[in-house]
Amino acid sequence: MLADGGAWPNKQALSRRRGRSKGGRGFPGTVRARLSRDRIQRAGATDKIGAAAPFEDLMPACNNRHYIRGTRLHRIGMLDEAAEFYARALRDEPENIRVYVRRGAALVDGGRFDEAAECCAKALSLDPRCVPVLMNMGLALRRAGRPAEAAEYYGRAIDGYGAGSGAGPDTDMARLYSNMGCALLDAGRNDEALNCCEKAIDADPDFGIGYVNKGAVLHELGRLDEAAKYIHAGRTLDPSHARPS
Repeated sequence: MLADGGAWPNKQALSRRRGRSKGGRGFPGTVRARLSRDRIQRAGATDKIGAAAPFEDLMPACNNRHYIRGTRLHRIGMLDEAAEFYARALRDEPENIRVYVRRGAALVDGGRFDEAAECCAKALSLDPRCVPVLMNMGLALRRAGRPAEAAEYYGRAIDGYGAGSGAGPDTDMARLYSNMGCALLDAGRNDEALNCCEKAIDADPDFGIGYVNKGAVLHELGRLDEAAKYIHAGRTLDPSHARPS
């Protein structure tokens, strides 16, 4: 399958903050995405808490005891238990977006995609432009076999995120476009998927997963020689990328 980076947020983001404040069609298997270097060193769909959360610091804090217990359980892979404690936290703080983000991630990581989508829908009723929630919704829908709907939510995440500072590579935007490309490829919209992967590479020329996913699209289009070149280039930039499945 193509790599989508996993749910928002991830365990590396959590451990970093402690110190300072699957489905689908395609060529490569699940890979790990290299995200903003000043935020997180590595993240991926195999992590227990998914991908990075660069926007979490903009969300309301949560010191609820159930939420704290949930994050600890989430980090060690006890996903059902984590989701239950997040639900308890939401009963105490029903409008805290941060808790919805974490609960949605636990449900996605636990394969409970319909429940994850329901959780994300509730969060989006509170904040329709919340990028982490939109990302988790896209991921839940894609893994539930609803790629066209997933692509719509990834597109909304791109609109909500907007442009970066313009002062250099924008790895977060690259990841957003790459994820949207995955969903579009699953939906059979290959030309649009290729365009998204190209935008991912434009946003950050060192974003290896963008090259790998572009290679997957080219492979689907029958352009095998080009596909091999892009997949090789992506793995050269980040050797942690998985082998083709």
